[in-house]
Amino acid sequence: MQRCYANLAVFYSSLSENMSRIPLFIAMIPILKVKRPEVFDGLREKKVSLKELENILRLDESDPKRHCHSVMRAYLQFCLMSHEEYEELPEGHDAGRCNDICIRYGIESSDIIPWFCKQFESFNVIE
Repeated sequence: MQRCYANLAVFYSSLSENMSRIPLFIAMIPILKVKRPEVFDGLREKKVSLKELENILRLDESDPKRHCHSVMRAYLQFCLMSHEEYEELPEGHDAGRCNDICIRYGIESSDIIPWFCKQFESFNVIE
């Protein structure tokens, strides 16, 4: 946990005022970097599917007590789907509501998670 916290501290200290602060990714990525480096590498290289990440994170959208899981799933789905898949979403789909991230930060949805991985990769916290 100390390494995860150290990653967070270094990341936050290096952020400028106008940089993206998406809490889900800021919390998830340093933990994966430390605990599951192969998943971290796969996310950075855009080689992890939504289904794989759901299994790793143990997200279960069918559990009504887990509203936070459905929000996480929507953000992850938005970031891991192709532009074509996004265009096919029905109106009002939760993942479709995440598009303001791209507009606000001028980034493609598929580049959001790799961007965060690269930010955390730019420094190494030694045990």
